[in-house]
Amino acid sequence: MRNRRGAFGLKGTLLAAIVMVSVIGSASTAARQAGFAFQPIAMQRINLPRSITSATYPEFAKDGQHLLFWSNRDMWITGLHGGGAHCLSCGLANDPKLSGSGVAELASPFPDGKRVLMEQDIQPGASKLAVLDCAPSVIDCKHAMISPVDYSPAEPAVIPPGGAVTAQQATLVGGEYHAQLSQDGGYVGFSVFRTDAIEEMVVGKLQHAGGK
Repeated sequence: MRNRRGAFGLKGTLLAAIVMVSVIGSASTAARQAGFAFQPIAMQRINLPRSITSATYPEFAKDGQHLLFWSNRDMWITGLHGGGAHCLSCGLANDPKLSGSGVAELASPFPDGKRVLMEQDIQPGASKLAVLDCAPSVIDCKHAMISPVDYSPAEPAVIPPGGAVTAQQATLVGGEYHAQLSQDGGYVGFSVFRTDAIEEMVVGKLQHAGGK
């Protein structure tokens, strides 16, 4: 019985592979008949100053002609051809720097082209969010300031499932992971780990309040 099952499994795998190849072959033939041309893939190297020893988590700026990236946990910007690379957050107050391994630095440009949501999170642990404001724009940032984001008001109250966990027992394990801006830049969504839930998604409205 074992040999028969093994043989059947092998034949089933081969048959599936043959059917898959036949389908792909038919699709490729149809594409050629329709005049479809496969697009070439090009790799473009962006040269950065020698003082930059690491560049991580790149993100296109709103103009599509510049890249935001992180170096030594500061946010930088560069043109696509490597010109004018400079730091946007170096030396500014409220720079959300975190120490330790496993820190992820993420940047989400606002649609107005003047702000960037900065995120540095570490799991497990407490992450940090901040908003970088540039004037007149992120591309031409002559004046910059960083405002920290307090996401605790957006965290929902504990609702014990069936009374199995009391409000005193439930605790927040880790807050704010992988924040995402809404398309209009007015809201931010993030995940939290709690003892009364494996993971929760929270959406909060961004607003200015006392320098935050």
